[in-house]
Amino acid sequence: MKVLPFFDLVLVHNRGVTFGLLVWLVQVQSRLQAAALGLVIGGALGNLVDRLRHGAVTDFLDFHF
Repeated sequence: MKVLPFFDLVLVHNRGVTFGLLVWLVQVQSRLQAAALGLVIGGALGNLVDRLRHGAVTDFLDFHF
């Protein structure tokens, strides 16, 4: 579903897994970085829960430029 010219909502079930982010190696220098890192970690934990409960991660945000 097209929301904006550069943003669509698309249902995708991702059955693969990627552990390329080593976020615990990042040293936070500001509150903005801390908030951004918190969002990344929160998303990773949410994906882990989805993968354990459903066997896949459901994605629906499609930004394209």
